[in-house]
Order: sequence, then C-alpha cells, then structure tokens
Amino acid sequence: MPTVYSKLWQPIAAAYGLQALAGCVFVPLQTEKYFDLIGATGHILSAGISLLGTSIYQHIAVGLPLVEYRPPPLQSFAPRQLAITVAFSLWAARLAAFLFGVGYFFQT
Repeated sequence: MPTVYSKLWQPIAAAYGLQALAGCVFVPLQTEKYFDLIGATGHILSAGISLLGTSIYQHIAVGLPLVEYRPPPLQSFAPRQLAITVAFSLWAARLAAFLFGVGYFFQT
C-alpha cells in the first residue's frame, strides 16, 4: 500500500538537489538575485514532477530510455490537481519575476 511519502520523494529530492546545487554556487558569491530565481524554478520543477514523477519513474523502472517517454494524457489527471498545479506554477513564476526584478534593480 503506497503512502503519501512514496509519492513525495521525487519532488522533494529534485527541489533539494536544485537548491543545494544553487547554494554551492551563489552562497560563496553572496548574491540572492539568481538564488531567488532558482528557488522559484525549483517550485515549478516540483509541481511538474508531482504530476509526472510517478509515470516517469515507472517508465525508467521498466528499463525504457527517458528519450522515449511520453507524458500521460491530461484526461488522466484530476481537474483539481491540474488547476492547483497551474495556479501554483503561475504564482511561482510571478514571485520569481518579482524577486529577480528587485534583485536586479536594487543591487547593493
């Protein structure tokens, strides 16, 4: 029986990996401008992986190459799941644009 955590490990691993990689680059540079942009990108990446992660994982587990992966049709997702994912992604994109703009125009 799958648990909630069995479906969350993929977006968590992707977001943490992206943030750790960005932190290794931008913390020594002491800049938050691009770090904020990468953070919002991580949010959007996590939203996409939460939708497609299980099907991608199953595709790879069978031994098929990732190049041959085709996403499932939109009808296979619940409308609520798609609406929340789109709203979350739009919010993250808006936040990224705002934070990147603030960091770009108000550099110290």
